[in-house]
Amino acid sequence: MRIFFTLFLLLVILSDCKKDDNSTPQHGTYHMAATNGSSIRVFAKSGEIKDPAIVDRFTQIDNAEISRVSDHMRTFDTIQIIDGNNARLLEFGKYKDFTYVPISKDFNFYNSDTVSGYSSGEVYSRTLSYEICLYKPIVFSEIVVSSTQGAYQFQYKRRKDYYIEKSNNQLVTPWIVFTYHYAGKHDTYSIQNRLDNNFYKSLQSQDTVVMREYSLSCE
Repeated sequence: MRIFFTLFLLLVILSDCKKDDNSTPQHGTYHMAATNGSSIRVFAKSGEIKDPAIVDRFTQIDNAEISRVSDHMRTFDTIQIIDGNNARLLEFGKYKDFTYVPISKDFNFYNSDTVSGYSSGEVYSRTLSYEICLYKPIVFSEIVVSSTQGAYQFQYKRRKDYYIEKSNNQLVTPWIVFTYHYAGKHDTYSIQNRLDNNFYKSLQSQDTVVMREYSLSCE
């Protein structure tokens, strides 16, 4: 009987823990409190490069630019949870209404706004900025806006999304800042999303990606 009671109690505890992991954020207002960054990581077509000498070389090349871009990655600093599906985010000094739904261990916050941007050489949904995201953005349209001597410029529109995790009564926002080395060039991007660990398979043989993953905590 004692064994049965112990097993039952353990089952209840595990059930409560699982429920807490998947539950909606508690009602209230969360303010951005801290930003944490991982060590520099380096990827090539073959996967993640672990050689300390190579990682250190790219850290010296790209750390300053990645850090500079990360200083500007916040687009909001306050989250108000209204109820189990609705929230308000303070973006650039103005509150906007968002709906949120669970997605894996995170929550997808979205609203009626769209995000517009440009991509060169290929449509956005075939670029590294799309491939590197674990949660692929919903793309509404992709059109050619210019072509000069075979150099294509595309415009895209996608849904505005944020991906935020509930963790220890905090809301944690993942961010990726990376420098993409390709064809003798390099570009640095800031992406609000989780890392797709298989993104490197989309790289060309001579490409290198140098990144740091950030987490922004709201409490």
